[in-house]
Amino acid sequence: MALVKGGVDEEVIQAIRTVISGDYFFNSQFEPQLIKWLERRTEQKVPGLKFTARELEIVLKLSKGMTSKEVGDSMQLSTRSIETYRYDLIQKTDVKNSLELIQFVYKNGIFTQ
Repeated sequence: MALVKGGVDEEVIQAIRTVISGDYFFNSQFEPQLIKWLERRTEQKVPGLKFTARELEIVLKLSKGMTSKEVGDSMQLSTRSIETYRYDLIQKTDVKNSLELIQFVYKNGIFTQ
């Protein structure tokens, strides 16, 4: 869990709920650093496969159970754009669906639980 001092009440409540459910919580101000770290990690774990920062951010959000609409709203993109990214990621990783995409990133050590 990563919170910053002086975080708003809603954020603290969301952080507590997220951690209780067994997931990680990162304050949105740390998201750019997290995405950069994931990019470097991806290059090490799956050298022949390059993900953009935006692709990693989308997969990260999808792996947390967010819908395409929620991901789009959080990234100021349309739901259709997120669906296109999802389709392209499925093609890039040669998997059949979103579940397999998420399994792929965990299985290859790109994301860890």
